[in-house]
Amino acid sequence: MRNRVRYSLLALGLVGSTATFADCKDLDVKGAWSRATAPVVNVGAVYFDLTNTTSQAVTLIGGSTPVSDTVELHRREMKNGMMGMRHMHAVKVAAGQKLEFQPGKYHVMLIGLKHPLKAEQVFPLSLQCADGSQRKIEVLVHKIMQ
Repeated sequence: MRNRVRYSLLALGLVGSTATFADCKDLDVKGAWSRATAPVVNVGAVYFDLTNTTSQAVTLIGGSTPVSDTVELHRREMKNGMMGMRHMHAVKVAAGQKLEFQPGKYHVMLIGLKHPLKAEQVFPLSLQCADGSQRKIEVLVHKIMQ
């Protein structure tokens, strides 16, 4: 009897270890863009539409890019009658959910720009998920007043 229980638990463990989980590669990212920056500005923002096309939640925790020292997820919000930005340590994207990373909403902050972002430039950005996976995207820089 003990061996049967042991083998049953082992079989359950094996089934559990082969399950697939949604990760950053399963996110659909469309229209990634940023604005050009002036030479004296050392921060920028990236915007896009993100859809989790899977049946499981995915959690974004940040990212990386060669154009800045730091990449953070932010959200604009009203607090005590004042509009401000809040650093989001994680953004959970439910199964099938669409999130708009747009001015005045969620956005990706580029902190410590290594050089100004120039109109028509394209740069890579890797979004990082809590499971360690990444979703690489290309960001198109628009004119400052667009």
